[in-house]
Amino acid sequence: MTEQVQETRGRSFAQLRHTSMGSAHTSEEILARRLRQIKVLHTVIRAIMASSILAIPWAAWFGQFRWAFGLTLLVVAECLVSAVNRGDVR
Repeated sequence: MTEQVQETRGRSFAQLRHTSMGSAHTSEEILARRLRQIKVLHTVIRAIMASSILAIPWAAWFGQFRWAFGLTLLVVAECLVSAVNRGDVR
């Protein structure tokens, strides 16, 4: 056997593909990155929603009723999305 064949014995296909193709990513790495992106997006949306809920009384107190109405619509829209998904945030 040649040296190269002996070196590759015992390695998984993913390891061989990663080393032979340079920057090739496995499907697990791609899925993990996508999951991270979804979690970040979810966190950003939840932060916006919490800020909107806190800003509604402030806007109304200072007479900014259009802002209060717009923020209320945003919160209601998110509630409708939650209702359609039956509250499942997975």
